[in-house]
Amino acid sequence: MKRVLLVDDDPDILDSIAAVLELDYEVAVALNGAEALKQLDGGGFDAVVLDMMMPVLDGAGFMAALRERGLQVPVLLVSAGRDLAARCRVLGASDYLPKPFDMGELEQRLARIIQDNAHARRSTQPEMGGRAPSWSRPPRME
Repeated sequence: MKRVLLVDDDPDILDSIAAVLELDYEVAVALNGAEALKQLDGGGFDAVVLDMMMPVLDGAGFMAALRERGLQVPVLLVSAGRDLAARCRVLGASDYLPKPFDMGELEQRLARIIQDNAHARRSTQPEMGGRAPSWSRPPRME
């Protein structure tokens, strides 16, 4: 089962999102970016749903720490703030969703970023076929 980390300082929002996503995902929650980073250190997640405005460590600080650690987990930004599309691009998030949002839309976007990330990882791994790579050979056409 895919693992998703929800990060928001509002426990009611965390509970609402978790109740919906737990049908299809293993869900963990964090009340701020610092808690979220500790959880990411403890194990792999397939995606993060991240609020931007939080105490202790906000969404922008979390994204900076994530990249400093070299973690490539896809992130779906959620926020009531303005210019979310621009912040998504600047911070390197996979997608964004303005609050308030429809839970069905959240589920669709989350599934898409997880699928896109899995596809990107598969396409960047060379096919070895049990042998050492030979970079002088042209790639196989399938």
